[in-house]
Amino acid sequence: MKPGRGYASEASLENSSVHEIRFEGKPNNGNIFEDLHYHDDTDMDNDFNLIGNPYPSAIDIELFFDENNAVIDPVVYLWTHSTPLSTETGDYSFNDYATYNRTGGTGVGNGPVPAKNIGSSQGFLVRAIKEDRIVFKNSMRLKDSNDLFFKRLNDKTKRNSPEKDRIWLNLTTNKGGFNQLLIGFVNEASTDYDRGYDALKNQSANKIGFYTTLNENKLAIQALSAFSSSQKVNLGFDTRIDNRTYTISIANTEGKLKRAEIILFDHYLGVSHNLKEGDYSFVQNEKGVFPDRFSLSLIANIEEVTEQVNEKEEVVISNRGNRFTVRSESKLHRFRMYDLLGRMLLNYYPDDIYFEVNNRESKKGEVLYVEIIHEDLAVTRKKIYKR
Repeated sequence: MKPGRGYASEASLENSSVHEIRFEGKPNNGNIFEDLHYHDDTDMDNDFNLIGNPYPSAIDIELFFDENNAVIDPVVYLWTHSTPLSTETGDYSFNDYATYNRTGGTGVGNGPVPAKNIGSSQGFLVRAIKEDRIVFKNSMRLKDSNDLFFKRLNDKTKRNSPEKDRIWLNLTTNKGGFNQLLIGFVNEASTDYDRGYDALKNQSANKIGFYTTLNENKLAIQALSAFSSSQKVNLGFDTRIDNRTYTISIANTEGKLKRAEIILFDHYLGVSHNLKEGDYSFVQNEKGVFPDRFSLSLIANIEEVTEQVNEKEEVVISNRGNRFTVRSESKLHRFRMYDLLGRMLLNYYPDDIYFEVNNRESKKGEVLYVEIIHEDLAVTRKKIYKR
């Protein structure tokens, strides 16, 4: 076996127990090189190379990126055997690959989300961007971090990484399908495609896809500049299977997003839903590609933002009976209505400049208070009367 090269093998199907394999020899040390295979064409899927950590210790994958940034895309794909062989084709599904770059990692099913330590003898895929070779160096090696190895779903080890402002979303089906995406806010990122921080979605074999969209790119991981008050992210969804119930849920949040409001908009059904209050499910009966079906609004906890009271009379609220019509010069993130006792009667996320709501609880002539959060987190408060 050549140090630095990755190897994949399949155990006997007759015995499902753990297989013990013994490696003997002198542990590797020093600089180790491995050639990369690259095809100078438009097909990025044929430039993947299977390599492996050659050391008897874990390595810091971000230091590996630093050394090899000129020859590979700084993203790794790690095999996790969380789905069985297909009864139709005998192939494993591509969603068995966890993904990691400088923004963070996406997991598979109930398996671990990769951290930046790559275990001893761990194999992983990288995509070459030129014909060259990668290098492993002793400077990448980590002490006391050789405790995360991706192989089976039941790995129980979790690594603690520094918290960032990040959110992981899952898309699942009622038949066991799974996809995960990551949105992270880092100082080094921008609103454009950032190599090493954004990761393209690879859907070569997965029958469902869940991704963010940036121009024409579908991303499994999207990085944006530091989170301040609010951010809107476009989400897409593809399926090559029909008649499924899909569920979108929050897998995890970190940093400021733990306290932020997470509002999902389904533009096909005209529905807004607060994912902090529960999962969102929908039925899709037909196969298709839907890159503009959803968007996600991330709104900072209003108590953590320096309040900007909006002095402009740019929000007009008219009322006839139970129906209230709201018009604004700018998009509104949140609309709340209270009675004189402070009870919240309405809590709506319009993401629009015009909308209607109904209040059947108040009586004619009753005094009501509304609090409106604009997309820039400016606040408008009004006292109105139900007519």
